[in-house]
Amino acid sequence: MTNWKLRMTSLLLAATVFCAAPVPALAASADSGKGGWFQNLLEVPVLGDLVRLITGAEKEEGTDEAATMESATAETATPENANPLRVTPETAWTSFPASWMQGSVQTGVGYPPDTAQALSAETPAESTVTVQQWASVDLTAGTTLRPANREETNFGDLAADAAANAAAAWLGQQTGEVADGLRGLPVAALVDGASLTGNVAAGTSLTQAAACVDENTVLAMVQVSPKKLYEILTLGLQDMHDSTGENYGGFWQVSGLRGVYQTSDDEARFVEVWLTDAGKAEGVRLDGQDEQSSLLLVLPADMLDRCGVNAEAGYTDYLSSASLTLADAITALPRNVNAETLTAILTRGGSVGRLLPVGAGTYDAVVQLGAAYAGKQISFLLDGTARTAATDAQGCLTIAGLTAGSHTFAMAAGEPAYYLSNLTFVGTADAGSTAVTVANVPAACVQDLPAATPTASPAPAAATPTPQVVTVTSPDDPTPTPVPTPTAPPATATPAPTARATAAPVQDPTAGLLDTTPAPTLAPTPTPSPTPEPTPDPETLEKQEEMRQTSSMLPLYIGIGVVLVGGVTAAVLVLRSRAQDGGRTYRRRRK
Repeated sequence: MTNWKLRMTSLLLAATVFCAAPVPALAASADSGKGGWFQNLLEVPVLGDLVRLITGAEKEEGTDEAATMESATAETATPENANPLRVTPETAWTSFPASWMQGSVQTGVGYPPDTAQALSAETPAESTVTVQQWASVDLTAGTTLRPANREETNFGDLAADAAANAAAAWLGQQTGEVADGLRGLPVAALVDGASLTGNVAAGTSLTQAAACVDENTVLAMVQVSPKKLYEILTLGLQDMHDSTGENYGGFWQVSGLRGVYQTSDDEARFVEVWLTDAGKAEGVRLDGQDEQSSLLLVLPADMLDRCGVNAEAGYTDYLSSASLTLADAITALPRNVNAETLTAILTRGGSVGRLLPVGAGTYDAVVQLGAAYAGKQISFLLDGTARTAATDAQGCLTIAGLTAGSHTFAMAAGEPAYYLSNLTFVGTADAGSTAVTVANVPAACVQDLPAATPTASPAPAAATPTPQVVTVTSPDDPTPTPVPTPTAPPATATPAPTARATAAPVQDPTAGLLDTTPAPTLAPTPTPSPTPEPTPDPETLEKQEEMRQTSSMLPLYIGIGVVLVGGVTAAVLVLRSRAQDGGRTYRRRRK
């Protein structure tokens, strides 16, 4: 009994010392006027951690006022506090087609070298488009849809490129301090879809193509900041899918820019915009909050008021004296770009990924040829390039892996062209429709699928004889033991012996396959008898009983220790409170 009593006494003394340790800290916190006694107790080293563990109280890390917008990052920002122009790599479409900047003006590189020529010079006769240019499409229901009012088209790219290069060519002819300062700025162009009035067939000259735009579209050029550019681009997304909307037709066809937009809460806005740069394939990202940098923006003059960049808003139209129209810019395109760029523009079929929604990806287009062409090899033109594919059992031709946006399908040169896109019908009753029906399939475009080469069947392998089970009886062991033996050809009969003989030994089929040593026979080891446990003496039994009693009483003593901890702490606080009251010391409550 003496041992466990000494142990419990030591435990109580240790608890008393543990309780006395935080007394100075509690007294100091009372003098400093900090928080209540529970908060002071939480601040005591070790003891505070134990109290938090028992009560579940959390350590105070900071207040809502301390969490500022500056501390939020792109990874931790929420929709409420994130920069609306910041998107994550998972939501932004970052695949840059190599052709997206072809035809745009590039500062220091793309300014036309022959700007001394007048814009009214004669257009070369060989400057003709080789792929149909789209502004509208006739649907099978008998209605006409204008895809240039809601997505990028190749005709829109051509018109915007022509506008940007014509403005840059005009600026290159100007003299003076103002012109010299403007020539160092990037040039971008926006053309609204409503300014494109019709399609341009393949083989059409640029002079004829100029007749497919609004003849009253006069171009203007203003200097804007990246922030203002974001606002203007977002205006073009209004009513893009509502043909009855007031702003329908304002979707921008762009040059010198690439943008990504998204729609959330029924509101579309641009979230990323890049500027063309000859040294970077992906371009230079523009900051939507930048109001210090500037670039030159070419756009129709009748859109200045709507975009808030008119004279009343403090903007200067540098093309006001040029009287440059969009039709003039298209006609003069061969003089304002080099031969390589001109070829890229005239042969461009389908979109090049300048304006796309967030998350845009590849898609499969379906062209219906009819059951008569099921299981055939079909040759066709996609964006003016020859391709081949096979039809299925229903005569449907699937063109897989098209980049997001518009593409031109034709059976052959001179045949009707068909518009393919995964964006045209977004937001309409025909959403998801990409299938078109071809009216005429030339016989020269149809071939039988190549016959499959028959594959020679391998010669059958020699059959492996199935082992049969025979019974071998040993004279010394009457138990039959089945032994697998290979099938053998019948042998000549041998006369049976008249006397009882020992059976001949049977050869093991696996003998010699493994080089093993037979294990030696071990003599059986006798199992030792269990040794009886010694009977403990009475003194040992008494000590074991004392340990069991101590273990059973341990929770009680721990509880007594906890009560002592609380009692000592409360006593310290009461004594401190009385000392303060005796000195008539009052503290002002913190607000």
